[in-house]
Amino acid sequence: MKVLEISQSNLASEQRSSSGAEIDLILNCCRPDIDSGTAKQIKNLVHEINWENLIQIASQHLVTSLVYSRLKNICPEAIPREVLQKLQFEFRQLALKNLEITQELVTILDLFAIHNIPAISFKGPALAALAYGTTTMRQFYDLDILIRQSDLVLVKNLLIERGYKSLWQFTPEQEAAFIKTWLAYNLEREDGICVDLHWHLMPDWLSYRLDTEEIWENLELVSLAGREVLTLSAEEMLLYLCAHGNKHGWESLKWVCDIPALINTHPEIKWESVMERARELGSERSLLLGLLLSKHLLGTTLPMAMELKIKTDGLVQSLAEEARHKLLSGDKMNKFERFWFYTRVMEHKQQRLVYTWYFLQRAIAPSPTDRSWLSLPPYLSLLYYLVRPLRLVIQALSNSKSK
Repeated sequence: MKVLEISQSNLASEQRSSSGAEIDLILNCCRPDIDSGTAKQIKNLVHEINWENLIQIASQHLVTSLVYSRLKNICPEAIPREVLQKLQFEFRQLALKNLEITQELVTILDLFAIHNIPAISFKGPALAALAYGTTTMRQFYDLDILIRQSDLVLVKNLLIERGYKSLWQFTPEQEAAFIKTWLAYNLEREDGICVDLHWHLMPDWLSYRLDTEEIWENLELVSLAGREVLTLSAEEMLLYLCAHGNKHGWESLKWVCDIPALINTHPEIKWESVMERARELGSERSLLLGLLLSKHLLGTTLPMAMELKIKTDGLVQSLAEEARHKLLSGDKMNKFERFWFYTRVMEHKQQRLVYTWYFLQRAIAPSPTDRSWLSLPPYLSLLYYLVRPLRLVIQALSNSKSK
């Protein structure tokens, strides 16, 4: 029985020419449904594995928990004892860290509720609970919370009182400019827990915005640490996962895994509503690309309507193959490759023009790092356009010396 779809007939040979059977085993372990054929394939593959390589690849793609769970349940007797113990140790450490972060999220949301601040948890613990039904199967390291921009100052001050510090050293004027042009504010505590406060889910240059008022009106409850927490509905989350993966060039297998996990956990997904929403946002190709990539890599079963849509868009198939190749080879897209990739994901000329403008603007516009690197008074703020290239040159020289 073939484990992956027929459309991937050349996948096994490509995997073995790069990282061998390790990637094949990881992909099989990450499938949401492990049938008898997949289990048999896993049992056959474990005898061909370079375990050090497998552990490294799984860690890089943030799927260690999934891989360990599958191997432990399917064929623990075939895994070298020291390997199984190492995977078990990493699994438990990740589970404990996830629990700590989840408890902190609940505490923060309770604090916001006391001050009547509406907030939506997405990604991190909330996504793990929504897509996997548990926080132990998905690795996460920070908390992403969507708030209204008007609540940012109050929320930031509440978190500072809890011991968090801003990752940026801003003057009041710089902070005001940052909030106007950015989409998230990042804070960190001494114990390493980071909180990313979002007032937009996606940046302006996407030219379609997922974070409309409709999101706030169609939320779903998930249970975290004994508390009901608001997160995106399954339909909105699916659109977000595809947009997020495309935005980052699908660098991590974890992002692909989230899609079939969500679909598998929510068979009641209203696919007609998903497609209608995608058309409204101009993100139909973004959605289809994420779905096709998850099918190619993890065997996701898609509704016939989605299959037909994918077949009518040759560019979706080309982009999925490009992303798949990059992900499996471990060769991440550079900023220009990512620009070219995402330009083709966009469906309309106006979207591409907006994205190109923002790409060029961000290339020369001062970033928060530039402003933190050298503090200038407001009347000299234009000098940051000179500071930026100077900082980048110094950074490049420093990086070259360290190699």
